[in-house]
Amino acid sequence: MSKNKFYVVWIGRKQGIFDNWEECKKQIDGFAGAKYKGFTTYEQALLAFQSPPSNTNAVNPIIEKIQNNFPPNSIAVDAAVNMKNGIMEYRGIHLSSMQIIFHVGPLDYGLKSNNIAEFLAIVHGLQWLWQYDINAPVYSDSYTAITWVKNKKINSKVLENNPVPQIKERIETALKWLKEHPKHAEVRKWNTQEWGEIPADFNRK
Repeated sequence: MSKNKFYVVWIGRKQGIFDNWEECKKQIDGFAGAKYKGFTTYEQALLAFQSPPSNTNAVNPIIEKIQNNFPPNSIAVDAAVNMKNGIMEYRGIHLSSMQIIFHVGPLDYGLKSNNIAEFLAIVHGLQWLWQYDINAPVYSDSYTAITWVKNKKINSKVLENNPVPQIKERIETALKWLKEHPKHAEVRKWNTQEWGEIPADFNRK
């Protein structure tokens, strides 16, 4: 029999400390990227909950100073594109725990457009929140990509000049999802000047 009496959920449908496994399981069962752990005493669980697990892949630890200022389960997304070969990737980070919840790529499509990668990252984040019925915002530092999401339309000369089939298919799928889910989560602009680099940044500048 397990000696654990309390369970901490850092990433799940609901965050918090639960005093039985059944309630904890409801929060993490089938939840991608769930982070949780059992403890024998409430004091241990409380200390752990107040000190979220670290993630060496999550950059800019200074953000920990303002993590609690964001709504629970908020996520930040960012993308990286190699302008020499067009290889792109993007990821999403759960802000209150600094855990990576999704990472797509590298995608070797040869399209040199950071805005398109940022757009795909935002939509992926919105889909992740929708999948788990979470009412929380997605933060992005790309004004252009946020505008594309809002308008449900891509305006890219790079794509016009180089219509890569794989990217076009991803974009069309993303736009279709946005049109079919008009009540998706809010997308907010990351305030880089005040908060520093967005935590999902790949730190390759």
